[in-house]
Amino acid sequence: MDAMKTHLFFLFFVLVLAFLVGGIPEGGGSAWAQAVSSSRTMSLVKPSSAEDVGLLFYKVSGARPDFGLIIRQTRAYREMNATERMKVLESETGRLSAKFNSLDAKSSVIVIRAAVEMVLTLDPPNKKYTMDIKYPSTGTIFFPYEFSGRPIAVLADGIENFESVALNTQEALKASRHEGRRTVTMVLELKPLSGSYKAPIMLEGARHYPLLAQIGYIGFFSQNMEEVWSWKAPWHTFTGDEGVLMLRPTQRSGR
Repeated sequence: MDAMKTHLFFLFFVLVLAFLVGGIPEGGGSAWAQAVSSSRTMSLVKPSSAEDVGLLFYKVSGARPDFGLIIRQTRAYREMNATERMKVLESETGRLSAKFNSLDAKSSVIVIRAAVEMVLTLDPPNKKYTMDIKYPSTGTIFFPYEFSGRPIAVLADGIENFESVALNTQEALKASRHEGRRTVTMVLELKPLSGSYKAPIMLEGARHYPLLAQIGYIGFFSQNMEEVWSWKAPWHTFTGDEGVLMLRPTQRSGR
């Protein structure tokens, strides 16, 4: 009952405040609301496969992989008979080569979908609304992939800015149904910047080959794929059904 009263008070507070100021207050928080065009299809975007990430890693690293070696290393290939191996080696080498040649490092993107823990704290009387995100990795935030036996770490530049976000009133109102601690789906769209296939780095006690990428879009979705909060870079464009309100922070949140 107390939780319901708090929620109703919060909704009443937001509506009254919005009416009085005639707009969205920017306040003293580290994020302010700016309505930008988005697409509902972002919640359904297909994630990049390990093959997608691996080929793009080689592309931005300026190296051409040995496609024949990649195929011969697979378990499926090793379990085939000699005749099947010849056919698969020829067809798969051609497919991977064509896919690699068609990649444009400047326009290609990496899409990541991952479960993360979100804690949404709403305190209307003190005008304090925060969203804290716990990512799967510890320490340096990265997203691991393996391609052709090579461990690749996708590093999203600036993702630490989204570990703790101070929400303004409109952002908090949009996210209010998801108050508390819960697991949400993160959708991350990245533009690859650079990679290194010769200089691995140590992450969580293991060697990984880094693939640095720029965040174009990051969004968090509930279990029924309702958008809780999202952000997009000025250069990012959406396709499909338009109209979802998205909110953009101006600077890193205080911790």
